[in-house]
Amino acid sequence: MKLTKAEAQKISNEYDLGKVISISPLEGGWVNPNQILKTERGKYVVRILGVEYNKKKKEQLELEFVVLKELRSKKFPYLFPYPLENKKGIHISKIRKKTFWVYEFIEGEVNKSMNIKKLKEVAKVMALYHKAVKGIKGKPHKLNLDFIESRYKKIFKTKSKKKVSLFTKKNLPLMEESLEYSKKIDFNENLVPCHFDLHSTNIIYSKNKVKGIIDFDNIKFYPRIMDISHFVKSCLFEESVLKKEWFNAFLKEYNKHNKLSKKEERMIFPMIIYYNNRFFELFSREDGWKTPESSLHLLNWIVNTTKGSMREVGLK
Repeated sequence: MKLTKAEAQKISNEYDLGKVISISPLEGGWVNPNQILKTERGKYVVRILGVEYNKKKKEQLELEFVVLKELRSKKFPYLFPYPLENKKGIHISKIRKKTFWVYEFIEGEVNKSMNIKKLKEVAKVMALYHKAVKGIKGKPHKLNLDFIESRYKKIFKTKSKKKVSLFTKKNLPLMEESLEYSKKIDFNENLVPCHFDLHSTNIIYSKNKVKGIIDFDNIKFYPRIMDISHFVKSCLFEESVLKKEWFNAFLKEYNKHNKLSKKEERMIFPMIIYYNNRFFELFSREDGWKTPESSLHLLNWIVNTTKGSMREVGLK
């Protein structure tokens, strides 16, 4: 969704941001098409919701705002998107039947490369985030493993010759084994509203130091090791091989600021295996995940990190 300058001025008036200088798309964002709004008073992000604003999305956004307000009240030492109020005293507005909210732009850079120094920074950010939000209560999110199992049966029966279908069918035995393993796992320790997407592209740097974190719209109540496991599989695997020195450095730094139990440390790789079944099912759909090429790329990532994680728990 591309906004016109007139629409941008309407938004600026609604949030009392002054005269508009420019409006332009912000790169990135798989679901939400963000826009950079420059006015005489500063630089802002117009976060347009890319999905229908139904009851489920409304509840999700309300939880996101609760978390952001809690971070502010706890004086979280990093910048994050904080929703501005419009002239009606609320955060949410609509334009062209699309729901949006506005926050101040966080200056800095996204650095997709990773090294031990940077991952220690991320470990500290994550530990302090979990400490700040631990008092927020909510309903635990659980995967529907029966649904995933039924989807795997459909994959097995498919006769499609498309690349995505052939890849998923080839790797189905591995994922079925990981699914059986996942059924035996009970994650119930230290539930927090996990960021759920805290990795390199959602971390803002300034001079190689973490300045802020963004993109809280996937928040779900999970054990805090969900955030750790997602970062590990996103940044600490070389194909299916774990970078153990990096992993150990990450855990050591996290534990300096927010101590994990031994059980939690043992459950990091089982958590990767558990949730990779959800991603495998999602990316395997022939109706597409952006493009077949992106689906294959993501499926390969899921298969590799599943193999590596199963190896770490002694299954392969």
